[in-house]
Amino acid sequence: MSIFKQSATITSQRGTILHSELIIKILLCLGFAAITGLSAQMKWFVPGNPVPFTMQTAAVILSALWLKKWAGLSQLFYIILGCFGIPWFSNYASGMNILFLPTAGYLIGFVFTGYVGGWFVEKYFSRFHFSSFVGLFLITVLFTHGFGLLYLSSWMYFTHQTGISMMYLLTKGTLPFLLFDLFKIMLVTGLYTNKA
Repeated sequence: MSIFKQSATITSQRGTILHSELIIKILLCLGFAAITGLSAQMKWFVPGNPVPFTMQTAAVILSALWLKKWAGLSQLFYIILGCFGIPWFSNYASGMNILFLPTAGYLIGFVFTGYVGGWFVEKYFSRFHFSSFVGLFLITVLFTHGFGLLYLSSWMYFTHQTGISMMYLLTKGTLPFLLFDLFKIMLVTGLYTNKA
């Protein structure tokens, strides 16, 4: 076999491997989107608060640990496929109307939390270091709660709930959830490191 034929064969094999890896990554992203959907059904409300407690943050961080930066795509799949009919939003809901609810900002934040959290895991995560856990928690607060609060404040404004202070938004959309988020991140990082 000539050098050129050997080179073409190797190139073809590499292309096949890359194609297979891409398909596997996409399937894993779809799988973690489904896990996020299942976790959305585990929820409960505090009276007077439009934002429920759910297990979705755990699913997002777990996707970041497993998929790395591809976790952002898994959460994007979760939103897009749910908007187009897959009933895996909270209460098995689906459709574009989810984007007009007060909690829609948290869904958007999941995409950024997944991507940035995955990047953090790729670069800095160590299963033996407490800073890895703290980093994932801060990313969750910054992106999930950041986008959640921004959208929640906009929703309250457009529903004519004026005069809303930042402290009020924090007490509705972030502060009640921080300890629970800490617990969920500890849980999934513990599961992941025990697997590794």
